[in-house]
Amino acid sequence: RIVGPVSDLQCGLTRIGNGDLSHRLTIPAVPHLADLARAINQTADSLQRHIHALDEERNLRMLILQNMTRGVIAVDLSHAIMDLNESAKRLLNIKNPTGAGVRIGDAVRYPELLSLIDESERTSEPVEKELVTEGQGETMLNMRATALKDVAGNRIGTLLVLSDVTLLRRLETVRQDFVANVSHELRTPVTSVKGFAETLLDGAMNDPATA
Repeated sequence: RIVGPVSDLQCGLTRIGNGDLSHRLTIPAVPHLADLARAINQTADSLQRHIHALDEERNLRMLILQNMTRGVIAVDLSHAIMDLNESAKRLLNIKNPTGAGVRIGDAVRYPELLSLIDESERTSEPVEKELVTEGQGETMLNMRATALKDVAGNRIGTLLVLSDVTLLRRLETVRQDFVANVSHELRTPVTSVKGFAETLLDGAMNDPATA
């Protein structure tokens, strides 16, 4: 009467402990064992809810990362990759699958990016650099590195955010060329106008024919 329900509880606890959080214990007839079984079932309910919430949060984070147009790379203190999204692979032309644990220096061959991580580790402030990559055309990236901290505020690595600023830099070049061209085209007539104005001010105003 006692050993049988205890054995059932033990088997049920083993299933729950092995990850089957949907399993619930049968409530035995023995009062004290019934209270214990109910407490275990309530604990399993709570664990299942918390794990479901964590799964949803993790899935949401993965969806956000994978759908970002900016590249995101997280590396630990030994420069091993903790996580990176598809945009980072595309922007850095990473062809081979790169999972967690691979050192960033083995996956990326850009010294500027590696030196940016080193620079970030020497300061608590965000640091930035620009990088030109060669792939399907020349791409200019803005790289921003900042400290990656845990909930206690301790640094556990570095977070890199990569932005494609190729179009922005091209537009800046077009703007500079436009301003230079306009300045050049205006300089000659403005110089002539300025020369005539100075001549008038220097006394030509008093000579009606010259004026």
